[in-house]
Amino acid sequence: MNWCNAERQEGAPVRLTDLLRSESYKRGIAVSTALTFVAGLFGFLNNVVIAYFFGTNTETDVYFYAYSTIMIAAMFLTGFSSSILIPESMHIRERDGPKAAMQFLNAFLYVFLGIALAISLVFYLNPVGAFTLLSNFDTAALEAHRRLLVIAIPLLTFMTLTLVMTDVLSSYKYFTLPMIVNMIMSGCSMAFVILFHRVLGVLSILTGVLVAYAANVILLLIILRLRLHWVFSFKWVAVGRKVRHDIVFAQLGNLTTALAGYVPIYALSGLGTGIISSLRYGRIVAELPTQFISRQFSVVSGIRFNELHAKQEYDALSDTFVRAARFLAFILLPVSGMLFILAEEVITLVYKRGAFDLDSVRSSALFLRYFALSLSLVGVDTIIARIYMATKKIKQSFLYQMGINIALVLLLFALVRPMGAAAYPLAVLAVYVVNLFAHFFMFRLIVPFMRYGRLLGYFGGIFALNAATAALVFALVRAAGSDHHIVRLLLGGGTYTAIIILANFAFGINDDALDILKRAVRVMIP
Repeated sequence: MNWCNAERQEGAPVRLTDLLRSESYKRGIAVSTALTFVAGLFGFLNNVVIAYFFGTNTETDVYFYAYSTIMIAAMFLTGFSSSILIPESMHIRERDGPKAAMQFLNAFLYVFLGIALAISLVFYLNPVGAFTLLSNFDTAALEAHRRLLVIAIPLLTFMTLTLVMTDVLSSYKYFTLPMIVNMIMSGCSMAFVILFHRVLGVLSILTGVLVAYAANVILLLIILRLRLHWVFSFKWVAVGRKVRHDIVFAQLGNLTTALAGYVPIYALSGLGTGIISSLRYGRIVAELPTQFISRQFSVVSGIRFNELHAKQEYDALSDTFVRAARFLAFILLPVSGMLFILAEEVITLVYKRGAFDLDSVRSSALFLRYFALSLSLVGVDTIIARIYMATKKIKQSFLYQMGINIALVLLLFALVRPMGAAAYPLAVLAVYVVNLFAHFFMFRLIVPFMRYGRLLGYFGGIFALNAATAALVFALVRAAGSDHHIVRLLLGGGTYTAIIILANFAFGINDDALDILKRAVRVMIP
């Protein structure tokens, strides 16, 4: 039992102060899962507030572009922190003691800080020129929002420090801090927008975010100093050859990941007013099922995969994987279908008020509609990633993911001219479709005991069922002729859900989903 919580029983309720304590792994996973949901809800509400006050325009485009670009840069800069530095520091802590581990991490913390400050200084010398070079925005548009760009630049340093320090604290079992950091950021952003939108405009968003990150850095420094008695002294440390090799290898992979995130917003930034904002609004709705279902489900599944692989129960591991992936496909494909045919209705329900007008609805719905098609594929991919982790095929999957990211970037460049804004979500869809089939060969090559083919056949059948259901429901909603978005949502969503549930009852398509439904019915109707 962890020394900080030795006096507390396993089933004791969680107090607010407990969220800033070191935790056991079991309790940490439980609490962090709950906080992930709350943090995701905060982030979603933050975007709803921004959409209400500002809608989609050039200024919001510049804000979302600058924020996203800086976040991608910070994540690339610190990309090897959790995967290489933290494991190495834990090894040093066990071998040479906590002081040596502290010196090792301090050295890299100051290196990260120095690089972030140097990049920021370069951007301060000519902020408009720098962002013009890194985007397709018209120079006049960026010049008109120079203040926004200038205020955004310090975020690189704050984000870098926050990412590294949360990684460090997570290695000391402070699992909930990343979620708390996100909640502070979203909460500050909402508060500043509500209080200062009339005075500052879109700058109110950025000011809130900047204040939040500054507060997060101070909070993390206090926890490190008071809880872990951290000494922030600098000393050059010897970095072994293997660690240097791993850092270079990791950053090559992180570069492709960064490009896969950066190139789309670069390509879309020159396509018209409101496109970047619409991308943000539409995608965040499309990603809600991934955030609240797929990721948490994959965490639980990953623990089970690790247990079965450690026991060398390969048949059970294969069966559990197929069962988990089938369940996610069964749940997420109907969500994809409903979001695809009811995208405008969903965007209208979530956003259409205040400054968010009909044009904003249509442009955001385009991104929601096409990103939604990838939901089930992304969900299954999270389960596949857990198999690679459990079987310790990290290097092979890492190289494979690099290839996938490069393919996405190349495909986007090929599609953006003929297809415009739709090129990005459709490129993502195309890559994930190829990915689904490519994993068949990856599994045969590196984990041959996994019966991946059983998933492919099932996925094809579920896809056919949902394609037919979506076509039927779309025709029904059109025939009903209602102009009210809530009526169309209730009619379309209710009919779609009823068809899938009845089909499952009649044909036993997914026993796990059927069992959950029966249990829910017994709870509601004793």
